[in-house]
Amino acid sequence: MVATDVLELLKQQLTSGQSLEQSVKELAQADPELAPVVQLISQRETEMRQGLEQEELRAEQDQRDLAQEAERREQVAAVRVQFDELTGELQALRSRCLELAGALGACPACFGDDQDCSWCRGRGRPGFMPPEPSLFDRLVIPAVKLQVRLQGRPSAAAARGSTDERGAQ
Repeated sequence: MVATDVLELLKQQLTSGQSLEQSVKELAQADPELAPVVQLISQRETEMRQGLEQEELRAEQDQRDLAQEAERREQVAAVRVQFDELTGELQALRSRCLELAGALGACPACFGDDQDCSWCRGRGRPGFMPPEPSLFDRLVIPAVKLQVRLQGRPSAAAARGSTDERGAQ
C-alpha cells in the first residue's frame, strides 16, 4: 500500500506541478511511519544543498583567484620585458662609456669624478692615460674637426666684437 501511495504521490507531483518537497511532506503526513525517513531525506537534502552552495562559492573564488593570478602573471611578464629592455639599454650605455673613456684616456669607471674609485682614486679625468688610437680616431677626431671648422667661421658675437675693436682703434 505504501508503494501505491508513493507512486500515486509521484504522479500527482508530475501532473500538478507541485514541488517534490511538498509532495514528500504530504507523504509523511499520510504515513507517520515514513516521517523519520522523510525527515532524514530532508535533512540530507539540506546538507547537500549547503555543500553545493559551498562548492559553488569555492568555485567562484577559485575563478577569481585564477583571474587574479593570470593578471599578476601578465604584469610580471610586462615587468620582465621592461627589465630586459632596460638591462639591454644599460649594457649598451656601459659599452659606450667604456669606448668614450678609452677614446679620451679617462677612467672607465668614473671619468675621474669619484675620489673613492678603486681604479683611479679620482685622478682619471680625460687625458689621465694615453687614449686608445682607434677609438680616438673614431670618436674624438670628428668632433675636433668640426670644432676647428666652426672656429674658422666668425660667429655673430665674434663678428660684432671685431667690428667694435676696429671702431675703437
